[in-house]
Amino acid sequence: MVCILLHDVGHLGKQYLDDLEQKKEHWRLGARIAGRLFGVKGYDLTAGHCHYSGEPESRLYKPDKYCWMYEQYWWARWNAFVEPKLIMGFPNVRDAYNWFHAQVRESVESGQYRSTHGMYLERTKQQAEE
Repeated sequence: MVCILLHDVGHLGKQYLDDLEQKKEHWRLGARIAGRLFGVKGYDLTAGHCHYSGEPESRLYKPDKYCWMYEQYWWARWNAFVEPKLIMGFPNVRDAYNWFHAQVRESVESGQYRSTHGMYLERTKQQAEE
């Protein structure tokens, strides 16, 4: 449970949505803390949630991708309040929420377990081209 809470702590205070280099480094802080708390096993579990770490995929990798299928609308509203960019050019949070859930579901059902950040980047690129 602690590793689940720590795995994305490196996003705090970063411009990770638009700065790929910051996104690529987000796993480090949580993995270091988990390593101090739980040794190599904690480090590996936390670092392995993110392919950018170069570590083998851990048991957190797939849940990190599919948990968004179960996100509740109220949580999406909160996320969009904290990080307005998550509306991704949609007219409202509900439309962004519906689009995002469809993307995550398609990714999981296909067995790809695509990066949700990649989905965000694809959508913002599409918006810029329109």
